[in-house]
Amino acid sequence: GQFYDVGGRLAYYVDNLKLTAPYATSPCASGTSRWLKRTTCAESPIGTTTKANLVSALETAADDNPHVRDIGAVTCMQSEPIPVGAAVRADGTCWEHVHPNLYDAYDFTYW
Repeated sequence: GQFYDVGGRLAYYVDNLKLTAPYATSPCASGTSRWLKRTTCAESPIGTTTKANLVSALETAADDNPHVRDIGAVTCMQSEPIPVGAAVRADGTCWEHVHPNLYDAYDFTYW
C-alpha cells in the first residue's frame, strides 16, 4: 500500500468489531463513545432530551476524522437511554454507535 511505500511502516487498522460485552454499553454510561458515519439512516428511538444532547455532542465534537467521531459522555435522562448501536442524524449526517476501537490503527512494522 501507499502508506507502507512512503513511510516504510506496516500499518493495519481494525475493522468488523462488534459491540459485545464488555463493550456493549450505552453512550450514556461510557466516558467516550465512537460513532461511524453512514450513508443511510434508520434512526433509533431515543427520547427528545437525550437525543438533543447526543446530537449536540456529535455536532460540536472537535474530532475532524471524516469517517468516525469520538464524543465524550452524553448526558441522558434516566428514562431515555441511548441504545447500544444506536443510529442518529446530526448535521445532516447519519452516525452509528460502534465499538470504541473500530478503525484504530496499529504499527506492525516490527512484528
